[in-house]
Amino acid sequence: MVVRSLPVLLIALAACGDSGSTPDAAQSDAPGASVVAVTCPATVPLTVDAPDGQSSMFTFAPSATTTVPLGGIVKFTMHAEHNVVPDSAAAKTDPGLKVNQNETKCLQFTQAGTFGFICGIHTFKGTITVMAGD
Repeated sequence: MVVRSLPVLLIALAACGDSGSTPDAAQSDAPGASVVAVTCPATVPLTVDAPDGQSSMFTFAPSATTTVPLGGIVKFTMHAEHNVVPDSAAAKTDPGLKVNQNETKCLQFTQAGTFGFICGIHTFKGTITVMAGD
């Protein structure tokens, strides 16, 4: 009798096996994204622009450095001649810090630190400093 029950037990155990949907320890301990794209709110207090034209060809406006609170949103407006990509030489950056040419995108910063970015076409740089709350 015991021998006949063994195949049924093995089938039952196989049916209860790991489906792969449960995160393993490495996945559950991984940090979340520091920069995430969000829907732009009606008003955004901070913007980063890279206007086209001779007078402002190689700089982010109104400033290449911006400070936001933790969870702050920055609206990036890129025109035909510029884009934003993570600055691999910066101490801290995030793959979510990316805005294509002719694109406007709002990015929310969810971790404190100073995040570097560059115009991938002309290599001028900018930073967003995210301040943790009190």
